[in-house]
Amino acid sequence: MKTLFITSLILLITFKSTSQSFWDKIEIKKSFENKIDKDKPAIASFSLPTGAKKYFTINGGVAYRLSKLGTGSIASKTQWDLFGVYNRNNQLNKEQHNYKGGISMEKKIVFGNTTTPRLKPNGTAKDLFLLYISFTNEYIRDRIDSVSSFGSLLYFSPYFKISEKLKIGKPVISGNGRFLSYLKVMPGLEYQNKFEVSKKETTGSLTRLFFSSSYEFYLRWHKEEGNSASGWVNMFESSISYTYRNDFYNSTSEREGYLPLFSYTLAFYPFRNNNISFGATYQKGSDPLADIDHEEFWLFEFKFKKSIK
Repeated sequence: MKTLFITSLILLITFKSTSQSFWDKIEIKKSFENKIDKDKPAIASFSLPTGAKKYFTINGGVAYRLSKLGTGSIASKTQWDLFGVYNRNNQLNKEQHNYKGGISMEKKIVFGNTTTPRLKPNGTAKDLFLLYISFTNEYIRDRIDSVSSFGSLLYFSPYFKISEKLKIGKPVISGNGRFLSYLKVMPGLEYQNKFEVSKKETTGSLTRLFFSSSYEFYLRWHKEEGNSASGWVNMFESSISYTYRNDFYNSTSEREGYLPLFSYTLAFYPFRNNNISFGATYQKGSDPLADIDHEEFWLFEFKFKKSIK
């Protein structure tokens, strides 16, 4: 694991120094399977007690942007990413150790007339309804259970405004700009085919219903201390999320049933940017795509992300 981490870091630094255009197409995030996960940073947590077992957690990946966002004859945008993700957590009852890689597509569809938008009674343009469609094909290898599988994942992320104080996907900002919040929902479908397993009878495929909802609240400060013109960046974050999964089709011998996942996060951004933070996350439930099976734990973590501008 250390060799893989050091090698990847050296390669990234080398590419950055020799090809700025390559580095500009790189994203570092927790995962790349849907719109919500693409907003989450990669995390790392280490505990190195003397004379005892060394504990560590790494949940993160790297993506290379294959195509830039572009507009066509209709109000839509599409992007393609090639990605790899590594997950390791030896602090759980059932240790997490897996990696995955694949290609993801994200399409943005705008509903409404963007050239001659409809106006409100006060003369301002009415808000458009946006829909992000995320479609991912990936290979997943679970080192703990010796399972290889293929996943095909489809998610929908709507963005629209109900009122000034209630928006789905879009930010709600306080009058002074210091507070920012998001309410997000995401339905979808997950297909997974397990073609290499330790027990032959568990081979097969399954399809899950998926639904996720989350609320994020941020306290912000100015990017430059004492400079109100420098813009706002995050200072503190408090977020809560719930995920529902249920396999309505399953040809394997192991029925999953209802798989809830609940998490709560607190984070502090000490360097006046949105890319680096320190925090803690409480998580309870199951995430079959990350090979987390009915676990409950706290994780104290360092978080880092790099987005494409």
